[in-house]
Amino acid sequence: MICVMVSLKKEIDYFLDILQNVKKRKISGRAVYRGRINGNDIEVIKTGIGSKSFDVKLLENCSRVISAGFCGALVTGFSTGDIVVSTELVLADEKFLNRLYVPKGMSGAACPAGSANRENGLTEQEPKKNPQAVTVGEELRLLLLDKGVKIHRGRTVTASRAIRNYREKVALGQAAGAVSVDMEDYYRFAHADSMGKPFISIRSVLDEVSDDVPGFGSGLHFRSHVSTLLKNLTPAAVSLALALEQFFTLKSLK
Repeated sequence: MICVMVSLKKEIDYFLDILQNVKKRKISGRAVYRGRINGNDIEVIKTGIGSKSFDVKLLENCSRVISAGFCGALVTGFSTGDIVVSTELVLADEKFLNRLYVPKGMSGAACPAGSANRENGLTEQEPKKNPQAVTVGEELRLLLLDKGVKIHRGRTVTASRAIRNYREKVALGQAAGAVSVDMEDYYRFAHADSMGKPFISIRSVLDEVSDDVPGFGSGLHFRSHVSTLLKNLTPAAVSLALALEQFFTLKSLK
């Protein structure tokens, strides 16, 4: 059984349409969708946003773990719908973010890029390296060439909160040495690694480095009435579905 972990159903709707014999159930309070694709039995587990705890027993029967969903770009050249395969994961916890950004009252401003990194790094945790992502990323790049989907490989930073605007994104990207940001992957990798499960992160860019993120209310409902991200949802979700569909054709899965 291959497990695909996502935060929100909106991220995975198009992929669920591709699956055969999809059945939904709840395990430990989490929505789980079981189906088949290209001869593989898979479970899609909806975990919610951020580092919320979940029962690791959900992963007991998994032969490998895939983290899928949306991410934010921290550098130029990454467009909505581009796919990021993470070769390395680092954690930017609240302590680090508080050092990186100017105190409350100076909204949107950030300290000189990289200053927090020079102090004493991100956190005490070592970066989590995922060498197989290099090979997987190249295989996906070749498979998606004729579908107009661009693949990037690089370091991802998992942040303890949403990174809101261009200045915050650039500062975090430079301080962490990362190309993309999410709010779950470092924790998901830690769970999978502790259980000896192979892990890969395949995410689709939702917000480009210049896009503002107004903030999360509940799920993917934004507090702002007008958001660029709303129009980005469909292309990001379609690209993710295409990438996951091709992933399940890889010979390395056999």
